[in-house]
Amino acid sequence: MDSETWDAIVVGSGPGGLTTAACLGSAGKRVLVLERHDVAGGNTQVFRRHHRNADGHHDWFEFDVGVHYIGECQPGGLFPTIFDALGVGDRLQFRPLDADGFDTLHFADFTFRVPAGWDEYEQRLIEQFPMEKAGIERCMHTLRTVAEESRNIFGGERPTFDVWARRPLSELFAESELSEKARATIDHWSGLYAGRPAADRRGDARGDHPPLHERRVLPRGWRADDRRPADPGERQRSTRAGGRQQRRLPAHDRPTGRPRAARARHRRLGIRRR
Repeated sequence: MDSETWDAIVVGSGPGGLTTAACLGSAGKRVLVLERHDVAGGNTQVFRRHHRNADGHHDWFEFDVGVHYIGECQPGGLFPTIFDALGVGDRLQFRPLDADGFDTLHFADFTFRVPAGWDEYEQRLIEQFPMEKAGIERCMHTLRTVAEESRNIFGGERPTFDVWARRPLSELFAESELSEKARATIDHWSGLYAGRPAADRRGDARGDHPPLHERRVLPRGWRADDRRPADPGERQRSTRAGGRQQRRLPAHDRPTGRPRAARARHRRLGIRRR
């Protein structure tokens, strides 16, 4: 290791680290990826558990550890563009979630379905909170502009992003004079990342940043389609378990020495444990 030289060293093999390493590698750079875990992938990983049935047989279930849905997966979107450039676009398929409500929020006195699309989202918020129309428009304009300007990471003017990037979401709510219910409705994504408005900062790489997250989710929510072709004898079901996606695995997907195979694959890809 001491005698080896690298053009770049990427610490962490999450989706961001792997994408960065792949882009550098495709540009002819010699890249080393360091990972503490025995499996690469970060929050795109899954873990598996089995359940013993009354007949003595076991059913295996697969759980997502982090990624529930993402945005920018439409043709020409951010993710297809990156994957196509890396030559793997044909290996990935994404399924759009319900455009009329890919999230449903249940409050004590109302239910709010989160639609796909900035315009639809803003209009539905105004319909729910008509007395706060001006504040919602101001808040959504800032969020949307920050999301759009955040793409200019390699140049270009970012006036709104520069003003709000390091400020907590609670300050935007205060300046927009939003009620507690409107704030809770707009900020519901923070709960996916165990955050709260005062702690979340837009564009801050040290923590969660709701507007950047909303940029990925809006204008529509998508989920990676990892299903194999249907098998007549295959039993498969999807349920929600503790906020994570749970899937019963068919027999050909059940774990059989996966860790050893994963370590061998990592060695071929140049991924090393820290």
